[in-house]
Amino acid sequence: MSISINLSAETEALLVQEAHRSGIDIGQFVAGLIRNSLAAAKPNKANLSKRESELFAIINQGFSENFWARWDELENKRQDEMLTEPEHQEFLKKTEQMENANFHRIKALAELAKLRKMDLRDLMQQLEISPRNGQN
Repeated sequence: MSISINLSAETEALLVQEAHRSGIDIGQFVAGLIRNSLAAAKPNKANLSKRESELFAIINQGFSENFWARWDELENKRQDEMLTEPEHQEFLKKTEQMENANFHRIKALAELAKLRKMDLRDLMQQLEISPRNGQN
């Protein structure tokens, strides 16, 4: 299904910026915002606590499209054994950044699952969160 929405240039720019910061497609980002807003607006559904909001801020942090494009480029060169030494160092730095971000995300997800008295995998499924390569 497709829906067209007229937005101000300022609002559009903010959406694009946040989607890029989160490292996800703009369509997915907007759909997630709408889905989360609808879920929060459901009758008898409590709003997020301050801590849940803080955890979601951590969970939703991501890398830009440029980061992922460069990562893919370096990963392909690594697999082909064509990395230069500076590229290898860049690859290691990006790997460390991803591992650090993933550590904080999974820690926040685990805390959120505990707060909601849910299994971590069930929470991730509910939030439509999966590893980048689609494996569970």
